[in-house]
Amino acid sequence: EPTNVKLFPKTTAVVKAANTPSVEVFFAKQAPGTGIKPHTDFTNFIMTAHLGLDCPPPPQSWMKVGEVTKYWENGKGKAAGTSFIHSTHNESTDQDRFVLIVRFW
Repeated sequence: EPTNVKLFPKTTAVVKAANTPSVEVFFAKQAPGTGIKPHTDFTNFIMTAHLGLDCPPPPQSWMKVGEVTKYWENGKGKAAGTSFIHSTHNESTDQDRFVLIVRFW
């Protein structure tokens, strides 16, 4: 989306400089006390990377993939195969969780 490229020029430049063949790149916000129920994306050829941007401190916001739970932390990344059953939750009572998501081949 050209509008988003204009709104986030530094992020766009970093993603382009990485030269990673991405499917999509976007910011994801999760409000306090909300979650995404367990599901699968049914795509075993795309990985999903998450970079914590502004996250409640561990263990308040997390992603579970299969039987493994990981906590988002500011400035730290993680990658997952979202063909596996996965879910998220922000257990904070007063802080949104923001992550940068890069889905790549």
